[in-house]
Amino acid sequence: MLKNYLLSTLRNITKRKGFSILNVLGLSIGLAASLLILQYVKDELSFDNFHAKGENIYRVKYDYYKDGQRVFECATAFNNIGPTLKADYPEVENICRLYLRYGGGIVQYNDISMKETNVFIADQSFLEMFSYPLVAGERTSALKEPNTAVVEEATAKKYFGDENPIGKRIRFGNREDYEIRGVIKSPENSHLKFTFLFSYKTYPLFYPEMPVTDWEVGWGWYDFYTYVQLKPGTNSASLDAKFPDVVKKLGREGDVDRFKFSLQHMPDIHLYSNLLQEARVNGNGESVYFLLVIALFILVIAWVNYVNLSTARAVERAKEVGVRKSIGAARAQLAFQFIAEAFVINFIAVLVGLALLNVSIPFFNTISGKDLTSSILTDPVFWYAVVGLYVVGSCFSGLYPAIILSSYKPALVLKGPIRFERRIVFAKGFSGISIRCVGSTNCRNIDSLSTAAIYAKPRIRNRHKQNACDQRAGRSSESGAVSFTIQQF
Repeated sequence: MLKNYLLSTLRNITKRKGFSILNVLGLSIGLAASLLILQYVKDELSFDNFHAKGENIYRVKYDYYKDGQRVFECATAFNNIGPTLKADYPEVENICRLYLRYGGGIVQYNDISMKETNVFIADQSFLEMFSYPLVAGERTSALKEPNTAVVEEATAKKYFGDENPIGKRIRFGNREDYEIRGVIKSPENSHLKFTFLFSYKTYPLFYPEMPVTDWEVGWGWYDFYTYVQLKPGTNSASLDAKFPDVVKKLGREGDVDRFKFSLQHMPDIHLYSNLLQEARVNGNGESVYFLLVIALFILVIAWVNYVNLSTARAVERAKEVGVRKSIGAARAQLAFQFIAEAFVINFIAVLVGLALLNVSIPFFNTISGKDLTSSILTDPVFWYAVVGLYVVGSCFSGLYPAIILSSYKPALVLKGPIRFERRIVFAKGFSGISIRCVGSTNCRNIDSLSTAAIYAKPRIRNRHKQNACDQRAGRSSESGAVSFTIQQF
């Protein structure tokens, strides 16, 4: 039986090649667009989730007030906030500070000189708190001593090629010399992106004109990204409530009213933080979830268009149904046949859609600023989603045409010609829909997504009533005619 269904399905597909190609293209393009959006969303939601201690890490946020009004919100804080929290509050397990070398600088190694950006000064505790993969070197000591540095893996290739960078010496600017003690990966899905990390203890040596206390316990210099690792089970709100006491201890009179500090959960920074001095351009959580709605909407449009086209072919399939029923085919068998056709069409569309997805990724990266790859094709979750969409889509797009086409009465269908009575009934469906989405990267606008959904609903007219209508209209009629009405919802 299944073999018969399959052979009949393939015969119908090859018999109407143009119609089949149109259906496959509509479904495959919709599927490829939806999967591409889902891959983008998955990448946005994956930021900073590779840190083993990420759930307990927070960034200190600094707000400046004047005359009771907030002047700005900043991602950086004073450099002595972190050490004070660790020393005075037992719920704080560890802290680290980073200072961005704004504008970057020239890095020299032998005859190689290049301008580098995203250069940070970092505490040794940075390597202990965060789980950036260390390719070479010792995590416990790479930034512990002055004049030491950690280089990002791709950056190391530019200077050292295939040589081992450990122990090599570089110069930053005109007077700063560093020994490479580690090679680290800096994943794209992180709110921190760096090329070099220089040891925090180096800078008092290079800038003797600045008091050492400015680097360790200075108050008022708010250029330091400060991260706090809380002990498991600690409520961050309870530590937020203690910041006024920290300001009273470290600051001057009146600073409590001017300087406000709070904690930002690190996994939320990329999608929900847009502060002054962010280390990197962040995304937008609302836009990301809205893109999920758009992906679903594109799929629904593709399926509805398939339903429209399949139902519009009802007039061509009417006699086929009549013949099948007249030789004993049950309605359930006919319905299964049409659902099987939907499964085959959707399967072909999935294959074509995956090919389109693979081809379109480089173009999407160009306009979005992302670095998506085809690695998603090896992700089991991705295949679960594809199989789920395939099954749901096939059932959704095949069920209604199956019900309509299998409902024909063979006696009326086989007696006379088929005539259309056209009335506008469902022209509004998804017509003129315009969606504008503000994205989180350079891919900011998705405009004017529209389509029109029209389908025909068959109706068998009573013979005598049809003849009377035809006589009043001054036209002849054929007995047993079948008419189709398009009705508006």
